[in-house]
Amino acid sequence: MVKSLPPASVINSVTVTTWGTSLDGGNGMAHYLESNLLGGNVGHASITVTFLADEAGRKLVEKYCLQDPPIPFQRVLQTGYDANGNVVKNEVYQVYFSWWPKEKTDKGERSEFALSENVNEDSDAERAGVDVGAMEPSIQTELGLEQEERNAYGRVGARKMKLGVHEIRHENRGDLSEQQKSILKKQSKLHALQRNIEVLELIKKKLKEKFGEDRIKLDVTLIKLLNKAFPDWKEAIGKNKEEHVEELSEREAFSLKDKVERQIEESDNKSHEQETELEKMRGELNAEKPSKEDLSRSQDLDVFMREHKADPDIYSKAKKEGFTEKECLAHRLKMIDKDMDILKNIKEYLQANVTIDSQEVAQRVYKRLTHETWKPYLPPEYQKMTIEQMLEQWHEIRIEILSYVKQQSDELENLKNKERALSTLTSDFAKGNNEEFVTRGRPPGNIIELPVASLTEQDERENAEKGKDARLGLNIERMLQKMREIATEGSQFDLVVRNCSYTTGGILAAGASKEHQVYFKQKAWGGFGNPQEVLNGAMQYQDSLILRKGKKSTAEQISRFNPLNAVTWAGGKLLRNTQDPSTSLATKVASGIGLVPVALVAGAGQTIKGIVTPKNTFNKSVKFINYARKNDSILLKVLIAPVAVVTALTAVPAVIQMGVEGAAKTQKVIKKENPKEISPSDEPRQQVTVTENPLWLQPPITTAYTESLNNHSLPKARSSEGKTQEDKAHEKSKVSGP
Repeated sequence: MVKSLPPASVINSVTVTTWGTSLDGGNGMAHYLESNLLGGNVGHASITVTFLADEAGRKLVEKYCLQDPPIPFQRVLQTGYDANGNVVKNEVYQVYFSWWPKEKTDKGERSEFALSENVNEDSDAERAGVDVGAMEPSIQTELGLEQEERNAYGRVGARKMKLGVHEIRHENRGDLSEQQKSILKKQSKLHALQRNIEVLELIKKKLKEKFGEDRIKLDVTLIKLLNKAFPDWKEAIGKNKEEHVEELSEREAFSLKDKVERQIEESDNKSHEQETELEKMRGELNAEKPSKEDLSRSQDLDVFMREHKADPDIYSKAKKEGFTEKECLAHRLKMIDKDMDILKNIKEYLQANVTIDSQEVAQRVYKRLTHETWKPYLPPEYQKMTIEQMLEQWHEIRIEILSYVKQQSDELENLKNKERALSTLTSDFAKGNNEEFVTRGRPPGNIIELPVASLTEQDERENAEKGKDARLGLNIERMLQKMREIATEGSQFDLVVRNCSYTTGGILAAGASKEHQVYFKQKAWGGFGNPQEVLNGAMQYQDSLILRKGKKSTAEQISRFNPLNAVTWAGGKLLRNTQDPSTSLATKVASGIGLVPVALVAGAGQTIKGIVTPKNTFNKSVKFINYARKNDSILLKVLIAPVAVVTALTAVPAVIQMGVEGAAKTQKVIKKENPKEISPSDEPRQQVTVTENPLWLQPPITTAYTESLNNHSLPKARSSEGKTQEDKAHEKSKVSGP
């Protein structure tokens, strides 16, 4: 029986989000190979780090996220619990790291990488290359759309896919205002227009590729694209709308290309107009008309600031006097705007007075520049200049003042943007690209939350001095350091050796204790990082923390000394060499040759392992068969037959192994229940161990959590198909399906 619930749902947390993964997806290579060979989406992995938006949190964001290139983050309200179990809302920073290849430019160049800003943006991108099957006509009618079909091309083949919807708006929610609904509708129209522009660009590219032929043949795909993005294309080149057109003359093709380019230009202009209108609507939505009380407090703060303007820590003192952070931010921004206005006036004045051609003009300019309002904004060396000096060197002085004013304006603009980014609270409506009100693309396959042990490295040292175990959670600052290192290094994205899973795993490993880093460094076949391995590592880490309080299982400790680990490492290294674009051809050939003996040794080792542990082999085989049957995959279906043979061969030995283990466990339980064998001092020690779980280890208060305390088991991630109510409760506690 649970005597008391854990106090608060922890504010600081780490969320791992994956697409294209399954709880019984093995090491993910079956899905990866099929997508790579036959075409399709290989999946994606991202990470969200959440921590309190206090002074310590602000310093971390400023240090690691606001450098160049910036790392996406937002400041939002998060619902949680206080120490008494009461629902409270806390302001938190959410840092989102999602590694993508950057799109090619018009010149065909590709920059190293891109960082998307939220889960909704990633879900939209993950929609491509995923066959969801035929959609019910009634659903298409209700959503007002025609299901999109695309061909996905792999290295050895291609597949025709029916894609899911781009977005579903949840406009029937009672807490949405009419103004907010209008914004969502306007955004949908803008996104549709932008997607149409992308299709037109593709048409333009395909037409250019066909130039040079006497007759330009239009394939089925190109005709479908034209009908969708440019319905009047036939009339645009003088054809009848009902005419069946399969080829064009070169003149007609050039004319069509010109019309497509004009359509792109018109759509671009319309897109900019809609973006401007949307920004205005969002501004009106966020604008708050100050009350009389707000205006009065603003005036009081102005008075306080004038009285304490010499104090270097003036805003901290203002907060102690009862002024809120929001009020202090508004004052800071007001002062920055005031300074920027003065600098702008100085710049315009100097641009209007390029030359001084008389003593009268010199007197007027000198008097204006050295006035007490403008004087503090001049370079220090010119704040005490004489009129004679100005007359003699006006050309040089003017240029230097203009340069100084521009520099000061740029610095103030950066400061203003930084203050807004750090302090502006994103509304529940706007956060995450309206994630609570719009579902975009392909939702994540799995989401898993991991506990945090410490915010900064200093916190970790202080916790260690207090006897707290750093193994019981992640360190946020080390994860942010790794994000900054990856972003600043700017390595080029590569689907095989430097992908989203590689970066997500590296960030998680940086935050974990050395003992637990191995969970996040796992690679399929020793060399391929994929989203499935990220999910597997996160779940294993979760098991270790909550089931074993940070300790590794006996099997994991023994496996450290397994000689096959060296074979796996060597195989992974050689595999990466064969796939890494930066590796020389000679190294790739040598690595390929070296893989042959390594593969033979690894195969023999896995065979022996399968024979020695038949229960594990049997369970994995059954999991794979279930996974393959649920997926509409040719490759997975083909693999069912050989895996079924393995399942049949290991069934009897697995039953025997389970019987032996069951008997051993029964004997162990009997011994534990014998009161003569229990030391009187053991019981209180067990109670202390249970009640002294550190706060950062406590999961949210849920039914699954209380059940797990009763059953002494971890609420693990489960898929949503074919599970009991208890399994679904466990799933809701930790990992949600699509």
